[in-house]
Amino acid sequence: MGGAPAGFGLLQEGVAPRRFAAVPFLVFAAPFIIMRNTLRGVQIERRRFEFVMLATVIAGSGALMSGTFFLMTLRAAGVLA
Repeated sequence: MGGAPAGFGLLQEGVAPRRFAAVPFLVFAAPFIIMRNTLRGVQIERRRFEFVMLATVIAGSGALMSGTFFLMTLRAAGVLA
């Protein structure tokens, strides 16, 4: 675990158990990673507004879905009533 920022490259590093362990982390971190990369692309590559808006919608939808999944899991486990 170096000082490099989290990214989807975690799925291509290390042995199979390490890759498998990265999946739950990436499920919840994906919206942040998408927005971070998009905003960096705006600054560096001068990406168009439409691309940034589409990435924002995709990241927002992913965040809502992962939050919903987390709450449904807590409810199924009996932690939430």
